[in-house]
Amino acid sequence: MSSLDSTLGAMELGGIFSTLLFGITTVQTFNYYRDYPRDAVILRTVVGGRPTLFELVHTVLVWHGIYSMTVTFYGQPEHLADPPPTLALTLVSEIIIVAVVQIYFINRIRLVSKKWFLPALCLILTLLRFGACVAMLAVVLINANLFILSERFRWLMCTSLGSGTAVDVLVTAALCYYLWQARASQFRK
Repeated sequence: MSSLDSTLGAMELGGIFSTLLFGITTVQTFNYYRDYPRDAVILRTVVGGRPTLFELVHTVLVWHGIYSMTVTFYGQPEHLADPPPTLALTLVSEIIIVAVVQIYFINRIRLVSKKWFLPALCLILTLLRFGACVAMLAVVLINANLFILSERFRWLMCTSLGSGTAVDVLVTAALCYYLWQARASQFRK
């Protein structure tokens, strides 16, 4: 029973929170399009359109996977190790969403700071994460077994999660610093 808690339970909780965040993102996207209709098309696409579309695909794939494992394959615990392909495909939408969003904010840091070192470091880490995620996707599609991924390719998972976390922390800290610096310089004037 504890294996069900750590597999299906975790997947269901993740699906619930993911859907909640998707709803919040959808409302924010609606507000963005309503409040800023004159923004450049590329900005409107990167900020609103593409990520929301990919998040919708991601949410549908997650819930299809959860439905398959809890309803279609009910009472068949062997399917816990071999989930439906839709769960592997969630990686595709996740890879695209994260790469686009991180590159967008890395570019914002480059524009605000007028420096190259930190954006270059973040871009290298983003590309490392992208490569690790693509490799994980290949492993899951070839082997279709989550236990193989979590046991033999743990280093790949750690590389992906670690580099992604590092980029998120660096981007957040840099944006906070540069926005604080810009605000402080405005008060001095």
